[in-house]
Amino acid sequence: MWKRDFDNDTGFHKISNLNTSSPLQSLTVAPSNSNVIWIATLNKLYRTITGGASWKEITLPTNAPITYIAIDILNSNKIWISFGQFSDNGVYESSDDGNTWLNISEGLPEIPINCIIQNRVTKELYVGTDIGVYVKSNTNWMQFSTGLPNVVVTELEITYSDNKIKASTYGRGLWESDVYVVDEEPSYCKPTQVNSTYEWIQDVNFNGITHPTGNNGGYIDNNIVIGVGGNTEVFFTLTPGFENWSTYEYWNIWIDYNMNNEYETNEVVFSSDK
Repeated sequence: MWKRDFDNDTGFHKISNLNTSSPLQSLTVAPSNSNVIWIATLNKLYRTITGGASWKEITLPTNAPITYIAIDILNSNKIWISFGQFSDNGVYESSDDGNTWLNISEGLPEIPINCIIQNRVTKELYVGTDIGVYVKSNTNWMQFSTGLPNVVVTELEITYSDNKIKASTYGRGLWESDVYVVDEEPSYCKPTQVNSTYEWIQDVNFNGITHPTGNNGGYIDNNIVIGVGGNTEVFFTLTPGFENWSTYEYWNIWIDYNMNNEYETNEVVFSSDK
């Protein structure tokens, strides 16, 4: 494996000394930590947590050929591996750097799984198979191939600017679809009144995107999806509104990192002084 540092550009330099004669099949860098890199041949899996200074071979859960690696957007210890074999060993998950593995193939056909990706905003998993696309939200896999021919899917990518998933195929070109949308929207703060009388949140600005609220029905859920990558600096601005006079406001901001529809102490990203 070779690496090029554009901040101190001296060209490519080799960062692996693995004893393998097989070509690399897959390479993935953790979105939350660029020092964590996973690479694979058809039957060997390796990981570095030092940006390539040292490598460790990871014991595989099956002897099926590896096709793809995906790493969780927030947790660099959590990975998924897809395998290309006619069996029920299609996709495995590890939450501890590959020390233990869980087969999460239930709902998938027993055919080769050619690629796997995670939606970095809504966290669903997608796989490309020999007969189309499947998606996994919170439960088992389900087919996600409406309008797609019965064809081998070789690669998947999501473009977050338009919420589209792209699929490359074997012999049938490139296809796209809207990403999977969960039927049930998360609901965090239940409205406590129809109109606010004395004070309210006038608007919320997040990374340059402003969402006005106001006092007419201001205490409502506002489910707006904004994609943010790992290791990214973001800015919040909350503007209060008052009816007749102003006063001090004390606000907290949470980010539901694990998307379990609950506010948790370790998810507080801002707390104003009281």
